[in-house]
Amino acid sequence: ALEQGFDAVEIDVKRSSDGHYYLFHDRESMQLLGVDIDLSEQRLDELQRYLMLHNGQPTAQRILSLDEFVNEFGADFIIYLDIKRHGENNLPLITSEIAAFIERHKLEQRAIVGGDFLFTTWFEFRFPELYTSVGGPGNFRARTYRWIPKRFRPDFMIARASEVTPGLVDWLQQSSLIDRWI
Repeated sequence: ALEQGFDAVEIDVKRSSDGHYYLFHDRESMQLLGVDIDLSEQRLDELQRYLMLHNGQPTAQRILSLDEFVNEFGADFIIYLDIKRHGENNLPLITSEIAAFIERHKLEQRAIVGGDFLFTTWFEFRFPELYTSVGGPGNFRARTYRWIPKRFRPDFMIARASEVTPGLVDWLQQSSLIDRWI
C-alpha cells in the first residue's frame, strides 16, 4: 500500500486471550495458519509462533500485533480498524481498550474504528470524539441510517467500489453524507 501511494488501509483486528490486539480477519485459523485452534483462547505469543500461509504454503510472515503495525506504519496511513469481535461480547472492555490504544499512539486524527453494528454504535456512544464507520450491505446502510439516533450515528460509512451506484450517490447527496463515505 505504501509503495502504491495509498493514503489509507483497512486492517482487521482481533483480541487475544491475554488482551493484546492483532491483525487477523478470519473466524477460523486453518486457512491462514494451517492449524485448527480456537483463536479466542490463544495468547498473542502463541499465535505469533505460526507462520502465515498463502495459497496453502508457508510464508516468512507471522501474525502482527496492532502495536507492531502502528509502530511500523502508523504515521504513513489513515488506518481503518475493522474490529472482529467473533464471540468477544464485552463491549465496554473492547471499546475502552481500543480508544486507549488510539490515544496512546496519538491516532485520533488518523484512525477510523468500525466493526459490527452493535460494536460501532456502542463505540460512537462512548467515544464520540473518535472517528467511527459502519459497513454492511449497501441497501441496509441506506435504508437504516435515518433510523439510527444521531448520538449513535457513525462519522463515516464504507462501501466496496462495486456498491457505488448513481442511486447511492443521489442518496448520499440528499442526506448530506457525500463527504462521509469511504
